[in-house]
Amino acid sequence: MSDSDDPYGDGSMGSDDEGYAYDSGASSEPGDDDPRVEVENAFVEGEEEMRLGNTAEALAKFESVVEQAEGLDGTVEFAFKALLSMVTILIGTGDFASAKGHYATLLSKLSSVTANDANDAVDSVLEAMSKAAASGAASSATDDLQDIYSQTLALTKDTNQRLWFSTLSKLAALHLESKNTKALRNDIKELHASCRDESGNDDESKGTQLMEIYALRIQLASITRDYSALASMDERVRALSAFAIVDPRISGIVKEAFAAKAMANHDWEGAYNDYREAFTSFQKAGSPRAVQCLRYTLLANMVANMAVDPFDSPEAKAYQRNPLIAAMVSLRQAFERDDMAKFDEVLRHEDSHILDDETMIEYLEPLFRNFRSRVVLRRVKAYRTVRLEFLATELKLSVEEVEELLASLILDGRLQGTLDQVDGILSLSAPAAAVQGKTFKALSDVVRSLGRVHAGIVARSGSV
Repeated sequence: MSDSDDPYGDGSMGSDDEGYAYDSGASSEPGDDDPRVEVENAFVEGEEEMRLGNTAEALAKFESVVEQAEGLDGTVEFAFKALLSMVTILIGTGDFASAKGHYATLLSKLSSVTANDANDAVDSVLEAMSKAAASGAASSATDDLQDIYSQTLALTKDTNQRLWFSTLSKLAALHLESKNTKALRNDIKELHASCRDESGNDDESKGTQLMEIYALRIQLASITRDYSALASMDERVRALSAFAIVDPRISGIVKEAFAAKAMANHDWEGAYNDYREAFTSFQKAGSPRAVQCLRYTLLANMVANMAVDPFDSPEAKAYQRNPLIAAMVSLRQAFERDDMAKFDEVLRHEDSHILDDETMIEYLEPLFRNFRSRVVLRRVKAYRTVRLEFLATELKLSVEEVEELLASLILDGRLQGTLDQVDGILSLSAPAAAVQGKTFKALSDVVRSLGRVHAGIVARSGSV
């Protein structure tokens, strides 16, 4: 080789330097022996062990990820995910003490990940622990769940207001579900304090959060039957709804509570309208509460004796084959046909679950009363006089209950006639146009009839 063939003039041809330069360039990318790659590989292996159900091996791999990632740039995401997986596994195995320890470490790293990752991780842990507590996996699970909530709230109150609010709202929902009204009141008070301005008024820039708070207040008032509190919040909630971005689920909760208030006040049509709006909101939110509200919509429709079809919307029609709704549809069909036997059969059928529902049971009395009134009015239409015993047999009631029902219909002006309670006879009057002062006449007739009943009782008792 001549010197002219050597560009460096030193006989080396640059082969060693060129090789070194190439190797250096290649090592600028992470290689298999790079610590960051080892962390990632360990995490992937841990996920695989977790997928296979090898919890001990998965925990060991995730533990190594956390240890290797300590102080190593670019690995915090893997350490965070590994901690989350460890907490989830430990909750699943019932080792709540260890889960809480690793969860504390997870919380300390929240500021190192994105807000969405932080929220998703906390939600995932709370959901897993809530399921464990609900299943009764261990006697301590409920206390451990409370500890996890307390850990989260303590760490996030001053560092992540959004996550703190979301977490406390979930805790309030748990207290609502368990009807722990004392704890719920404290939760609401703390949540509301975070949404007030310097003057102590609602900070309307936090309209969405305020709607969540009022939804909790409304549900608290509903379960404690504090209808005056419900009424006082009505105007405020409507004002907030005008400008706040309201989650359909929250709208459904609010409307459902106002519907319950209307039912308690015997405002049947108002209840029907509110339950229908609640159903629509829950349906949009994909909430299972849509089914319950549609059942109550049908209940209010019958109690109000409304002619409107509750299934006149495509959203409602889509639920007609749901077993719980199908039972209510059958009940309404029997109601419209005045078919008392079928009505009673559907009501008592175990698949209808109507008698398993406290709200249904509470309003069966006015529903029955309305139904019996319809049947009575149809039965007596062709007669001038009717024996009360006949009506009692038809309605499966006592004679005394029939008397009370007939007196009510007469006083309401729905039936024109007089009651002879001694002989047990209803005498139908002339058409309405020929009756003068029918309401007052009915009242006086009832009073006179009561007098005759009293005299009859005295006479019968004297002859015994």
